[in-house]
Amino acid sequence: MFKYTKIYSGGRFPEIKEMDTFKVSVHYVGEGVKTSNRENEVFDGTIDGASQQLKNNLIKLLKAIAKSEGKRTPYYRLITNIGSERTIERYMQQLRDANLIEFRGTALQTGGYFLTDEIRKKMNLKKTI
Repeated sequence: MFKYTKIYSGGRFPEIKEMDTFKVSVHYVGEGVKTSNRENEVFDGTIDGASQQLKNNLIKLLKAIAKSEGKRTPYYRLITNIGSERTIERYMQQLRDANLIEFRGTALQTGGYFLTDEIRKKMNLKKTI
């Protein structure tokens, strides 16, 4: 829970309260909520001239990839709901050009998208094998 909460909550950790009952509060930065300055820092200098809406969509896609690496474009289109498959492909290309994600695999049907070591460091995530 603590490993991934920072990604989806704008940097906030879950609140755990133990009294007569046990309560856990997890804050989620969903659609319609502005991204934090820390999330925008990921893109500073990598995607110059991008609108805030584009940055928000790229951050949402990047979070989806971080949560479930190794999937292909159709999967990310379904879970992010930020556009058509062609739009997602265009966003993927922008993230690849910025060296934030990479495609691993020998063919489009068997490969998937993964975070690069560079973005993993910025997001404070451990490397997956």
